[in-house]
Amino acid sequence: MGTSAPPAATPNLTRTAASGGVLLRRALVVTGLAGLAIVQPMLDLFGSNPEFFVFKKADDAAIIAFGAIIALGIPLLLVLVELVAWLVRRPMVGAVVHHLIVALLGGSYGLVMARQAVPDSDLTALVALSIGAIGVAAGEARFSVVATVARYLALGPAAFLLLFLGVSPVAKLLWSGEAEAADAVIGEPAPVVVLLLDELPLASLLDADGTIDAERFPGFAALAEGSTWYRNASSNAPSTTYSVPAILSGSLPDLDAIPTSVDHPENLFTLLGGSYDLEVHEEVTALCPTALCDPTDGAADGRAGSAEVPSAAEPRGGLRSMLLDAWVVGRHLALPPTMRSELPALDAAWGGFLGQDVGDVTAPPGGSDPVDAFLAQTPEGRASLAQGEIVADLAASAGPTERPTLWFSHAVLPHQPWEVTERGSRYSLSAELEGMSGGRWGDDERAVLQGYQRHLLQVGYADLQVRRVVESLQASGLWDDAIVVVMADHGVGFGTERLLRKPDEVTVDELYRVPLFIHVPGQASGAIDDRDAMLIDVVPTIIDVLDADVDWRMDGRSLLLVDPPRRSREVRYVQGPSEVGQDLTGLMALARRKEDWLGGPGWPGVYAVGPWADRLGASVEALAPVPMDATWELEQAGLLADLDLEGGFVPILLTGEAPGAPRDGWFLVAVDGTVAGTGFVAADGRFSALVDEGRLRDGPNAVSILVPDGAGGWRSPRLPTVASGTDIQVGDGPGAEVVLADGSRLPIVEVDDRYVTRVDRAVLTDGVLAVGGWALDEQGAVPDRVLLVADGEVLPTSQRRVPRSDLARARGDDVFVSAGFEMALTGVEGLPEALTVLAIYDGVAVRRPVSLKG
Repeated sequence: MGTSAPPAATPNLTRTAASGGVLLRRALVVTGLAGLAIVQPMLDLFGSNPEFFVFKKADDAAIIAFGAIIALGIPLLLVLVELVAWLVRRPMVGAVVHHLIVALLGGSYGLVMARQAVPDSDLTALVALSIGAIGVAAGEARFSVVATVARYLALGPAAFLLLFLGVSPVAKLLWSGEAEAADAVIGEPAPVVVLLLDELPLASLLDADGTIDAERFPGFAALAEGSTWYRNASSNAPSTTYSVPAILSGSLPDLDAIPTSVDHPENLFTLLGGSYDLEVHEEVTALCPTALCDPTDGAADGRAGSAEVPSAAEPRGGLRSMLLDAWVVGRHLALPPTMRSELPALDAAWGGFLGQDVGDVTAPPGGSDPVDAFLAQTPEGRASLAQGEIVADLAASAGPTERPTLWFSHAVLPHQPWEVTERGSRYSLSAELEGMSGGRWGDDERAVLQGYQRHLLQVGYADLQVRRVVESLQASGLWDDAIVVVMADHGVGFGTERLLRKPDEVTVDELYRVPLFIHVPGQASGAIDDRDAMLIDVVPTIIDVLDADVDWRMDGRSLLLVDPPRRSREVRYVQGPSEVGQDLTGLMALARRKEDWLGGPGWPGVYAVGPWADRLGASVEALAPVPMDATWELEQAGLLADLDLEGGFVPILLTGEAPGAPRDGWFLVAVDGTVAGTGFVAADGRFSALVDEGRLRDGPNAVSILVPDGAGGWRSPRLPTVASGTDIQVGDGPGAEVVLADGSRLPIVEVDDRYVTRVDRAVLTDGVLAVGGWALDEQGAVPDRVLLVADGEVLPTSQRRVPRSDLARARGDDVFVSAGFEMALTGVEGLPEALTVLAIYDGVAVRRPVSLKG
């Protein structure tokens, strides 16, 4: 018998096996390069910042899944893309796609390395991208040793995942375990109420003589009347993630520790957790273990853990939210500066960069306001009014109970953005401040002073909430029997060319001297204690009052004991002074400066600043201004023309363009014929002023501006009746035009490469529709005005140009500072179906649709 021929299918099987080997080798190359270019930088960044997961209240499963998706999911996705390309038309398409993926990963790795080695710019990014892409792609294709090394690197993603889960600071969240309740015996149990405010220097509350400014801050004055005010108290760090753990543990902050019970197992919550009910609301930190702060407790009455106010254990957005944040962070790592400028900023947030953790927010792919994202920590958004609700919830929930109870609330108030008045009226939609860039005040003292005005207004709102807490505790009968502590974690600094939150020899007293009030059971009257107290003394004092038997070692000491003065008051931060002065000298200087800056007592005095402060309340008729040959644009004119004081937004911050105005002085603002505030014209020709909310009324408000003429008289520029453009006609369809008030016609074009308009956010909250973003043309010019249009009708919005220092830093061009805008429309009951932003330039109107969700 002859030998049979081999099966006909053998060559096909051989080719299939060979192709499989090629695909496997390519998959290993892609996996190895993805590990270097994407996985390692991402997991290293997130692994070094466990605060991100603390902010998200992520559990172990979510953290592990997050790391696994980045380490294994990203390489797998790239491999699947190549496999699909190979299946569509092998081998040609598969090979092309493989080389493209290798080039992209090589370029990305080049960008990551370049940002660590050379100054960041578009040019260096382009060079690094080109070298990385061409070098890695060509090396892998031409040199077998490069391909072999890349294949061995395929072990990298798994190794990086193990490092992330087992060695990085995040590993402590996974393997160390949360703290448990201490085995403490409470000898004299009493209710405990703790309100921790945020970013409040004590000097803001004081009169020039060092007493509480009772006229402006009656809530703190009432608190002082029934408690011991430790006037010489100091914080331990100008950062919440350092200061709050120090307060709650009674020990100086460890700058390497994470703000959870893992690194701070001995704290106020574990002290009382074994014998007390805990009603806890933490912001940013998570020192209350999940076992003690069950998010389901209190759901029926809206206290901590309910749907209205998230507890320390409640997740914020979950795994999907973390992955969205990772998507933003990854693009920040891999893109050049120009392309990063369209992304949400990362420097003011632990998460929520796309606004995904905020209720009632539409965040288009272009990004979201960074500070609003940072403040997005309740369903309403972690903005100032929502923070006030946290304090209001404390006031409503604290009352007599069968078991001893701890009520603890950390409210990020009066923390920036400074956007509400002392009455709780919102007047701003932007976190940006005039004269500030990157958290640093500029060289214009007037801008610093206006920032101080806005800060004090928000302190007034915080005072309103404190007064409600005191009154509620007194009305419920809890006040007499409870330990009540009100304090702030750190302050904030004011001064030209200085950072808001970085201490130096000038701002040390503003950043570290904070309010501290402690009421003990049975205390009938107030007292002032000027000993050198520190916030780390709070927990030892509570232990002393409760006669708690616990053997903890703490840096703080009970304020009820008569101890000798400290040799020094040590503070810990990454920079700045290492201690705070022992006496009140620095504090008293700040109190006197406050009165020097303000133009009189009470809230009218806060609005009266500058050399013409004494004119507040004067009549325009008595000042007899003469007309100026100039027209100033008042961006809030549309809202002031028919104001609804109950509409949720009160335009007390007036802004606009001031052609022909001097750039070096102050001016007065009058409402309905009476001087109601002061303002200034900045170096860029724009003006900014604050007017007394009490001078505004429902309906039309006639605003006039008075500029000193240098000879003792006054001049008044013309102000358009409506600056928002409600008298403008907007066409629709092909060839549509805009007809301006003077009859001129402008063609309407869509956003393109010549005209860039970005809508960063669109928010509908309590009847206020807020839209913000930025716009420029290809020459770097900003539009003459920006309008909000619904169904062809220009809406009567309050408008404001807002400085965008974040764009300027990212783009490396100061022209972007003036590109920002915001618009507010009040009394909105439902979202318009067709909403567009219309940027008006010289000769053209550029239209950008706004996508909204209900």
